[in-house]
Amino acid sequence: MTDREVETRRKAEMPFPAHLPAFRGLLIDDRGRLWLQQYIYPPPGPNRWWILDPTSRQARNVVLPDRFTPHVVGRADIIGVWKDDDDVEHIRGYRLVF
Repeated sequence: MTDREVETRRKAEMPFPAHLPAFRGLLIDDRGRLWLQQYIYPPPGPNRWWILDPTSRQARNVVLPDRFTPHVVGRADIIGVWKDDDDVEHIRGYRLVF
């Protein structure tokens, strides 16, 4: 079983608290890094994510566009749904530059 498969299984088994969680969202990218969306209270707050790399033991901080929810993080891009002012959903992709 690959590291990504192990982390994906762990994510599926992890419950999220109903009130004031430590983070709002969790993704695993193609490199096996964990993407944790910070829980900002009171909302709305910046769409800020921590990127934790277990291989290099480094952490990064990134701010994604407001009203954008990532669904897939690849090696060089991120794809998700962005909502406009009328709450109409649009598929968007962004290039990752670190």
